[in-house]
Amino acid sequence: MQIARDVDGSGNYLILTNNHVAQLQPFSGYGVQSHKLGLPEWVVFNEYALSENSLRTVSEISPQMFNEMAPMYFFYNLPPSESKDILQVMLDFEESRRCTKKQTTNRNSDRSCAAGTQTDKCVIQ
Repeated sequence: MQIARDVDGSGNYLILTNNHVAQLQPFSGYGVQSHKLGLPEWVVFNEYALSENSLRTVSEISPQMFNEMAPMYFFYNLPPSESKDILQVMLDFEESRRCTKKQTTNRNSDRSCAAGTQTDKCVIQ
């Protein structure tokens, strides 16, 4: 769940789990080459250094990969943000695509697709 999104295109990453803004560590591969390669929009990170307000050990990740890999109870416990809305739109699109594919391949389609899919949500309190 250590995912962050560049919210303004200038390297200010919003950490999805707590809505803090941090930058990539200047000495990381992305920090050194950011002027050549540009910064990734979505990243997964290993460590957040509060004293430096920086993300360490960072790798680029796509929102689609996050949706495929992260269990749904992590997603539904994220605080509200624009990033969560983006992920929700992608989830809804993938679900409607899955249902459409299922309906075209099987005329006796799955009732959950016909009636609208309901996803179980697990909320940790």
